[in-house]
Amino acid sequence: MKTKVFNQREKEIEAYFVRHVRALGGKAYKFTSPSQRGVPDRIVIFRNCMPVFVELKADSGKLSELQKVEIEFLLEMGQNVCVCIGRKGVDELIETLKEVIADEQLRRVQNTDGGGTKERSPEDAPPLPLPAGEANPGASS
Repeated sequence: MKTKVFNQREKEIEAYFVRHVRALGGKAYKFTSPSQRGVPDRIVIFRNCMPVFVELKADSGKLSELQKVEIEFLLEMGQNVCVCIGRKGVDELIETLKEVIADEQLRRVQNTDGGGTKERSPEDAPPLPLPAGEANPGASS
């Protein structure tokens, strides 16, 4: 019975997170991979941005060893990964995303028709939101 209470809280955190991402104009896809356990809960996208992988936990939640390994792999592959613990963690990430969007701090490098790359200017597209920081898979959260 204890597991159901924990899962309910985590589901509430996910719903809270999804609402806030939508309010910023993004989308938070539920991420499941039947052949690869331990992947983060959500893939967050915004227009013209690199994705952000987000693992959401209830206040008392902790990363499993498998989740730590998967997060470390994603970080090594140069991906954006965040772990949000409870509503407070969600609020911190959302505030950081708001700041990045408002300050137009980051741009995405994209492919051009000629196969090269170029940096987007403020006139080309909205800014690239990124997570507040990288997850530390080795830390107990």
